[in-house]
Amino acid sequence: MVTHATSEQGLKPESVNLDEYYEAGTDQPPVLRGVASGRFVGHGLYDRLVFCGPTLKSNSRAFASICELDSSGKPFMGQATMHVSNVIPLDDGNLEVVGHVQWNSNISLRLSVFWM
Repeated sequence: MVTHATSEQGLKPESVNLDEYYEAGTDQPPVLRGVASGRFVGHGLYDRLVFCGPTLKSNSRAFASICELDSSGKPFMGQATMHVSNVIPLDDGNLEVVGHVQWNSNISLRLSVFWM
């Protein structure tokens, strides 16, 4: 069962202190620094390193997604539920990605990442 806190339960949105802010159309938009992807086979909890190269640093803004691959390597909507929990950019050019694949046996997966 999934429950969500509501305002009736006393939970109110809290502000986040912004480190940076860029408005569309200004002269300082974020710049895409790189894109990478990698395949692995697994299920359950995963912790993977994706080598992204020297443009990735610990202060980079990195994003990741995961999908299941069929036997020919093509992404498809399988029955496994999967998610990315944490995306940690490291100064050595690696991106650590932690998550979970809810399935009872190994399946083929692809992690796709980009960073700014």
